[in-house]
Amino acid sequence: MKKVNAKETFKTLGFALLFATVFRTFFFQPFAIPSGSMMPNLILGDKLLVEKFIYGYSKYSFPLNMIPFSGKILDFKAPERGDIVVFKLPEQGNEYFIKRVIGLPGDEIEVKNGIVYVNGKANKTEYIKKDVLNIQADGIPFTLAKYAYENGYNSVPVYMYKEKNIDNYSYYIYKFSKDGNFMDDNFAKVKVPENHYFMMGDNRNNSADSRFQSMGFVSEDKIIGKARMIFFSSSAHFYEINKFSSEIYWNRMLQRLDKNIES
Repeated sequence: MKKVNAKETFKTLGFALLFATVFRTFFFQPFAIPSGSMMPNLILGDKLLVEKFIYGYSKYSFPLNMIPFSGKILDFKAPERGDIVVFKLPEQGNEYFIKRVIGLPGDEIEVKNGIVYVNGKANKTEYIKKDVLNIQADGIPFTLAKYAYENGYNSVPVYMYKEKNIDNYSYYIYKFSKDGNFMDDNFAKVKVPENHYFMMGDNRNNSADSRFQSMGFVSEDKIIGKARMIFFSSSAHFYEINKFSSEIYWNRMLQRLDKNIES
C-alpha cells in the first residue's frame, strides 16, 4: 500500500486553496441571498454566482479591502439599467447587498404612485397576479415586516407585476398595493450623481434601497459584480444535511438571472 506523503498532501491543499481564492477574487464569487428584498426573482435559499470581472475591480473586490487604491481598474463594461448587482457598503460594516440597477449616473429618478420614472419616462407595468408573501413577524421595523408585525399577520397579500424599463428590459416585481398608496410608493425626483447608481429591490415595499437614507446612491467602486446564475437553492441550512434531498428547489437550479423575460 502506497504511503501518503504529508508534504504532497499539504502542497495539493495549498494549490487548491490558492486556486479557489483567485477564482473567487477575480472571476466568480458565490453569494447567498440574505433577505426577501429581491422577490419574486430571488428567494431566501438561493445561492448565486456573481461575475466580478465584467465591471472591473476596486479595493472592495478583494478580501478585507486589503489592496488600497481608489476608483476602478480593468472595467470592461458599466452596469446597465435592469442588471442585478452585488455591492458593499463600508459604512454598514462591509455588508453585501443585492439589488437591481434602476438609474445610471446622470439619470433623474422619481417614483409616483408606485410607478418608477427615469428621465421623465415611466417604467411600464403589467399586472400579473395576486400572491401571498410569507413574512416572519418578528418586529423588524421595516415596511412589509412592520405591517405584518403590527397586524399580527405571518403573511400579507402582494401583487406581482411585470415591469419594463425604458431600455425595454423586463422583469417581475412585487408590490404591496395595486393603487400605489403604500408608504414608499412615492419618492421625490432626484438626479443620480456622477459615478453613482440608483438601486431598488424587486420586492418594492420590502426593500431597503436607494430610496432610503441608509443606502442612498451607490458609488461604482462599491459594486462587486453582476449576478449571473442561481447554482443552488435550498431552504435547508448547510448543517442540515438530512434535509437537503427534500428541501432543494430543483426548478431554480442553474437559472439565469440576466435574461429578459420577454426574450
